[in-house]
Amino acid sequence: MPNHLAVDHPWTESMPDCFVQGSREDMESNPELFFLTERGHVLAHGRDPHFPPWSDTAQVNLFSARAREALAGELRRIAEYADGLRCDMAMLAINEVFAGTWGKYVQNQPPLKTEFWEEIISPVRAMHPGFVFIAEAYWGLEQRLRDLGFDYSYDKTLYDLMLHASLPELKQYVRIEERVQRQCLRFIENHDEPRAVSAFGKERSLAAAAMTATLPGLHLFHEGQMEGCAVRTPVQLSRRLEEPGDPDMVRFYEILLAFSSEEPLATGAFRPLDARPAWEGNRSSESLLAWLWHGGERLKLVCVNYSSHTAQGRLRIPPELLTGQPLAFRDALTGEIYIRTLEEVNTVGLFVELGPWMAHLLDLLA
Repeated sequence: MPNHLAVDHPWTESMPDCFVQGSREDMESNPELFFLTERGHVLAHGRDPHFPPWSDTAQVNLFSARAREALAGELRRIAEYADGLRCDMAMLAINEVFAGTWGKYVQNQPPLKTEFWEEIISPVRAMHPGFVFIAEAYWGLEQRLRDLGFDYSYDKTLYDLMLHASLPELKQYVRIEERVQRQCLRFIENHDEPRAVSAFGKERSLAAAAMTATLPGLHLFHEGQMEGCAVRTPVQLSRRLEEPGDPDMVRFYEILLAFSSEEPLATGAFRPLDARPAWEGNRSSESLLAWLWHGGERLKLVCVNYSSHTAQGRLRIPPELLTGQPLAFRDALTGEIYIRTLEEVNTVGLFVELGPWMAHLLDLLA
């Protein structure tokens, strides 16, 4: 969490120059933004420029060379023990964003020619090449942060599209360049967002989970998500409401995690599929999203009906990926096996029919 530390962090007294500072007049005119330390230093609270300050935090001055050096030291220490880091609100540390948020309070700082993230990520990479950097990022700055050295960035775009059930945009989004998708962190809930079952509803949350877990990228599952917890607990609380787990959801996630951790999803090739009408005049296929993974002798296919009505469609699978006769697809969620002829699949497509918010996790049996 490089952007801000706790208000009682030792550095607020020992190294106050590492924080954004103000005057007594600043604190009097903007008491929500500033606070007074025990030794009389006026420091700013951390903030996102679009929201009120976080009253339990102190804002690090990322234009301070001393602050950067101190944070780099902490990162090097952590890298000796950990395999990676999720960096909170990473886009706030981009020079132009930081200047736009705190300009009037840091304008006397000497200009820095390097970006904060470039400066602290590169040395860690040199010492620990496999160390993973994950950026919590918004505002369309995800690619910028990946260019600065991050391996992955939050995919809030996918979350918002699924939350609002924007099907045309969803279909377009899952077709963006695979290289970019592989650097996305997919999620349907985290400590900042409402619980998935509360935001989406149980059935739709499972459909969204099936998508996020089987698209390219890194997949985040929040504590309590798999049990169906519905109450979001603020991170500042040391207690939470005890909720009974939902056995159906637990079983669903067990199957989904097993399916998504098998080859070819890890190292195979990803290919989005078109869902065409099952018969003339049937437009329900517009609600179907589908893709497959293939590699070696393995092929797995995912199809999700992301709507509140039953949908039918035919999926066009590249003929060069199919061999054998007949074709047998096993659904990991139900155990059911679907037998299709190679001729049918190659000519008109693989027929699917799914109820509202339902999914197929299909494995082509050898």
